[in-house]
Amino acid sequence: MHIWEVSMSNKQRDIQTSIDTSILAGEFSKYLKEIASDIHPALSDVGIQILHNQLKGHICTSLDDLIQDAGNDSPLKSLKKGTLETMISESVLFGDGTELSPFVVENSLFYTHKFWKYEQELADWINHRAKLESPVTEEVVRFISENFAEIGNEPDWQKVAVLLSQIKPFMILSGGPGTGKTHTVKQIIRTSLKNDPEMKIGLAAPTGKAAQRMNESLGDTNTGIKAVTLHSLLGARGTSYNFSFNESNPLSYELVIVDEASMMDLPMWVHLIRALSGSTRLILLGDQYQLESVEAGSILGDICEHSDNSFSSNIVRYLDDRRIQISDSSSLNDCIITLTKSFRFGNDSGIYQLSESIKKGDSNRVEEILHSDAYPDVTLVGPGNEAVDSLIENYATKPFRKAVYSKKYLDFYYEYQILSALRKGKNGVEKLNQIIEHHIKKSIGIAQTNEWYEGRPVMITRNNRILQVKNGEIGICNYEEGSGYTISFEGSLSKKISVSRIQDYEPAYVNTIHKSQGSEYKNVAIILPEGLNKLFSKELLYTAVTRARQSLLVIGSLSTIKGLIVQNSNRRSGLSNKIWRA
Repeated sequence: MHIWEVSMSNKQRDIQTSIDTSILAGEFSKYLKEIASDIHPALSDVGIQILHNQLKGHICTSLDDLIQDAGNDSPLKSLKKGTLETMISESVLFGDGTELSPFVVENSLFYTHKFWKYEQELADWINHRAKLESPVTEEVVRFISENFAEIGNEPDWQKVAVLLSQIKPFMILSGGPGTGKTHTVKQIIRTSLKNDPEMKIGLAAPTGKAAQRMNESLGDTNTGIKAVTLHSLLGARGTSYNFSFNESNPLSYELVIVDEASMMDLPMWVHLIRALSGSTRLILLGDQYQLESVEAGSILGDICEHSDNSFSSNIVRYLDDRRIQISDSSSLNDCIITLTKSFRFGNDSGIYQLSESIKKGDSNRVEEILHSDAYPDVTLVGPGNEAVDSLIENYATKPFRKAVYSKKYLDFYYEYQILSALRKGKNGVEKLNQIIEHHIKKSIGIAQTNEWYEGRPVMITRNNRILQVKNGEIGICNYEEGSGYTISFEGSLSKKISVSRIQDYEPAYVNTIHKSQGSEYKNVAIILPEGLNKLFSKELLYTAVTRARQSLLVIGSLSTIKGLIVQNSNRRSGLSNKIWRA
């Protein structure tokens, strides 16, 4: 690794963790001057903006965005665009990737060198894998057909996905909640083991919670295969992207299946593909319309951007279904299946109709659904203290009192869940959890000074290898004579950890929408901010709505909701062009 790459990595970590970004901007300018001592202040600002946008989730950025996002006192504002382009083309700080430079300019997009390399490596891998196929025997085709009954006039996309999983070495299975991704994966595993009983299969997800959900949903496959976090699968060493398994030491699996792929950032994608041997198949599951990863990239959305459930003539021949459209588009289309039929919700479900309308960006239809009496499972309540007070009583205090008598505290947690778009502020997670705990303690006669009480739900906020708990895992407080207060975690309720050993946690009556990804609840209440924020998007709203299984309560103004629907996250990258126009 070159010294400037190490420096870039350290600068990124500093900028992410520091409060005083102005000081760090100054430090980064000094770093750039070490490479180009006569650097113009405008070029220094360009470099800082590229890095800043990367930390906001963009893999790359355009010059127009760099100029627009610059502060009013930035020297970028005083230069004509043409002059700036000339300065960039003549500077040693910017290159085309053929030689080392801190930044790469490609197709008028600006990258840090490291992320340009990441994107190019992933694009090359996808383009290569998309062209490969394996022959499928008649016996395998017959086995698949026997496990799927005819469902009507539409193609059975689950059946198609299972067959494609045996043909293509790389496949993405996309679909919203209740479309049958779990059932399809079970059939993929069964078919793969039928074809090769000794096959080694690895299951993984980006977070501990998502891995646990995967284990729960695939629990009846009777294979003994357990899902782990991607970091565990790759053999993470420390907190950075440093893994035991890589191109020099690949994983021993013949098939790797990853759930909740929308949560994977660009570096994780790259480290995953590096750890796969040339013969390992990779299948990824996710919902391309959900929130993207916390870190840079919206990779799943980029890959699925132009997919349309049409396939090349050769693949259609394998599928033997005249209802499937033949396409002359990119071979990447042969690697992506989108499940479209909801088995959880009927067409008369307000939750389903609302989520579909949000996904399509149809704000008028959203308004119609929220105001219609035809969808009793969806309710809109205007913002205000009265709405929040009612929410706390009906979604927290009252259900918790019921759980006290039944002792089914985990059931209570998954029956009612409050989601907030904010962490801090009046209706943020921290404040609401504090208020709810106060009400619950008062309601069941617990002193306000007592932190721990039976049934208290908590969420782990940082991985702890010693205790074997992961960020995002939910635990329930219990009390036993002789043991005192302990925490039992979902999926392993028999394992109990003393509350005195738990360090990084928070109450979990209210969660952020981001933290709710990968989870589902019977009744969901969403508290939206009062007014728009450019960090919020329709993907945030879609993710929140699709957490609900039975009923949905939305607290917020219609103007905010309609504003969110037309506000896409639009993370900038060049990946889609590199793989769809290859």
